[in-house]
Amino acid sequence: MSPDLDIAKNYLIDKDQTLVIVKNGNVLFKSNETGVKVLVEIFKSQPNILEKASVADTITGRAAAIIYSHGNIKELYTNLISKNAEEVLDKKSISYIYKNKVDNIMNRTKTDLCPIEKIAKKSSTIDELIYKIEDF
Repeated sequence: MSPDLDIAKNYLIDKDQTLVIVKNGNVLFKSNETGVKVLVEIFKSQPNILEKASVADTITGRAAAIIYSHGNIKELYTNLISKNAEEVLDKKSISYIYKNKVDNIMNRTKTDLCPIEKIAKKSSTIDELIYKIEDF
């Protein structure tokens, strides 16, 4: 694990954050908001923040992985990753470490797929994905 990823992971766990972005030893962004919308906001408003960054995220499904892939992150630590997210990260050769892996990210009541994951599966471009998430 790189020093930046170690900082991001420790910040995620010790400071009870849900998303942490680190570059060159500096925490550039942190959030304790749940869901992928905060990542969408970063991708749209500050795309350079993701470029070559080390990211720690609590849950990484296909939608987040697509955004990370298009944001050209360097590496990722996540508490929970889906197999679909792994496929996306592997295609871009993005290094990742996870605590737990599942077939699919489920909704909050665990009764169906996460609605954002459904959106990600049906989106053919990053623009379509972002639009549908914002509209959700």
